[in-house]
Amino acid sequence: MGNGETKERMKTDTKPTLYKSIIALYLWIGMIQFNFMLVAAAFFLPLRIGASILALLGLLRLIPINPKSKFGSKVARFISKNAYGYFPITVHLEDEKAFDPDQAYVFGYEPHTIFALGAWALTDRAGLTPLPRIKFMASSLAFNIPVLRHIWAWLGCVPVTRKSFIKQLAAGTSCITVPGGVQETIYLERNSEVAFLNSRKGFIKLAIEMGSPLVPVFCFGQMAINW
Repeated sequence: MGNGETKERMKTDTKPTLYKSIIALYLWIGMIQFNFMLVAAAFFLPLRIGASILALLGLLRLIPINPKSKFGSKVARFISKNAYGYFPITVHLEDEKAFDPDQAYVFGYEPHTIFALGAWALTDRAGLTPLPRIKFMASSLAFNIPVLRHIWAWLGCVPVTRKSFIKQLAAGTSCITVPGGVQETIYLERNSEVAFLNSRKGFIKLAIEMGSPLVPVFCFGQMAINW
């Protein structure tokens, strides 16, 4: 973004206590494993209990998501403070003044690795960028997982679909996308940063169509965490 002076933004809050970090991390990224464990356990428990677990998960999958829920907002604040703060994250802005708070941008973030931990530092919940409205384009699969779908929506995630992309940009909301996606994990190599981009140029075309500036982002240090 321009040739201005590089500026750094980093978390300055008091480091969260360990038990709060563990709870926040579990809510943030542990719900996927929790659901798999429940489904697996349902097949080994007595029929009535197993069926009740599967029915409950099905019900949670059908409950509508309210992104503006007051309870959800409290959960999101707790996670963003204690989970994001667990990692030593610094955001380097090449030219902060180049950003217009009334403009919608498309952030192309790489690499995905096992889990795109650094991308969450760009969201408005993290408070490390000068933009007031930023959505994280997450895998549509996440919005089919009970509980996780609600938590991620409260954190500012939306499904990574063309329709959703256009809707957010048209409303003046910036979007963070990880072009390599989950497929990029297939090409992971220890001690190497891999970006799967040759066939992932749709987000560039979309940014041009919507008149949204494209902001390239690269996160260093994720490999050490994800391995």
